Amino acid sequence: MVTAMRTELIANATTSFPFQNSSLFNNPQSSLSGALKGCLGILDGACIEKLLLHCASALESNDGTLAQQVMWVLNNIASMVGDSNQRLTSWFLRALISRASKICPTSTNFDGISTFQRRQISVTELAGYVDLIPWHRFGFCASNSAIFKTIEAYSKVHILDFSITHCMQWPTFIDAVAKRPEGPPSLRITVPPCRPPVPPLLNVSAEEVGLRLRNFAKFRDVPFEFKVIDDPSSSSHRSTDEIMCQ
Repeated sequence: MVTAMRTELIANATTSFPFQNSSLFNNPQSSLSGALKGCLGILDGACIEKLLLHCASALESNDGTLAQQVMWVLNNIASMVGDSNQRLTSWFLRALISRASKICPTSTNFDGISTFQRRQISVTELAGYVDLIPWHRFGFCASNSAIFKTIEAYSKVHILDFSITHCMQWPTFIDAVAKRPEGPPSLRITVPPCRPPVPPLLNVSAEEVGLRLRNFAKFRDVPFEFKVIDDPSSSSHRSTDEIMCQ
């Protein structure tokens, strides 16, 4: 990750950002002065990289004061609608804030971070996003191809989906098995009751996603069943082994 960050920032190092509070560059009493040393009042790609690494090191050593100061500087640079350096900084800053929240739950929440993370999208929006981004298509196609070859001789297939892709992989898989010369297998997909709180977040439940998959499978004449694993807090909670044996 650091290598990718360094490559991208160096490639765009021509962009620079003036830093208004220049006293922090030269004040030996400021814990931020070391991180900003050599930047000379201008934050270019190389200095942004340095700040990100200093912030990560500060979090690793539990230096909350330095981490918060560096995050403050980075927050003044980061922008989701700026140039490539600003956008990249914004994403790495989000990652650092997420890391800080685990180390220090009361860490500062910067403007826009919580709103961004809480935003939920519709299934239609997510499907459009998946269609637009090539690595989703490639990953799903490669995975579906491997699964398709594995189930070649089976008439019943049970898939446990613990991914965070909200079942976006399965419509193309259902379409593929529907075209199988010997006929489609009986397909069951089981998912957990909740997903990790990481983007993208859907504004519908897993059951609603399952209903859409059922309708599509019915349209393609594929015997299909969709199950949501019992909530862990439920007294009827079953183990993964029990689910797989069904």
